Amino acid sequence: MKLVHIESLSELRKKSVAWDDLWSRSNSTLPTHRAELVAQWTEHFAADLPFAALAVEDDGQFVAALPLIAERQYGIRIGTPTGNAWSDCGDLLIDTAADVAKIVQLLAEGEKLLRCPLLLFDGVNINADPWRSWSLGRETHGGFVAKPKFRVGVVDLTHDWEAYVAAWSGNHRRSLKKQRKAIAKAGEIELVALSDMQPNEVESFLRQAFEVEDRSWKGRAGTSVLRTPGAFDFFLRQAQQLSAWRQFELYFLTLDERAIAFDFCYSCKGVLSTHKI
Repeated sequence: MKLVHIESLSELRKKSVAWDDLWSRSNSTLPTHRAELVAQWTEHFAADLPFAALAVEDDGQFVAALPLIAERQYGIRIGTPTGNAWSDCGDLLIDTAADVAKIVQLLAEGEKLLRCPLLLFDGVNINADPWRSWSLGRETHGGFVAKPKFRVGVVDLTHDWEAYVAAWSGNHRRSLKKQRKAIAKAGEIELVALSDMQPNEVESFLRQAFEVEDRSWKGRAGTSVLRTPGAFDFFLRQAQQLSAWRQFELYFLTLDERAIAFDFCYSCKGVLSTHKI
């Protein structure tokens, strides 16, 4: 095994085949962790900040990768993953079939190349791989501290839908039934699924979706995508790339053929991830 220090986005793109091959073998179910979308996020949100990535190569293929940007916080230089509240575009990728202990050792040694006295990973699930492997390995190398920030509720849908509905409270079931009747009286309701768009077809549908958001409270608050400079361009570029990979799905709920709700989704590895609804 050997450590690979990636020091620019151009170098990241040159190694995108190896990076994406690792992503396909990792536990990540988000296509936004692929090399090109890591690069796109960095160009949009952190163009003025130093970018670097640590990777571990074994027998000609990547078995670990971690993309970071360097910024100043608390008066010191801190390394943080690519990604933010707009889009999760960076994570620790590890091939768990490889020698994880050796991987973590090499990554720990590679941190010296980053010239960041502190790495800050905000909001990661420390109990799930690969972060569990990272934290266990760092106990050996020292200098690791984890602090709970929030809990994330999980709804169990591994059984059949009828059993899930039966677990609802009576009040919730009655409320949904009442709402469904009310919306049925308003007009014809239809769910429209767009799961096989070409990149050149994305823009008009995506704009239609974010116009729905803009008509909501977010538009009135000035925080919608269409009222945030550059945000639509970012999502358009991302969605076009995802469409080229066949990993983007867009859903509309229409009332008399007028869109009243939408769901912006990532789709890969048998998992549909709702990003913006």
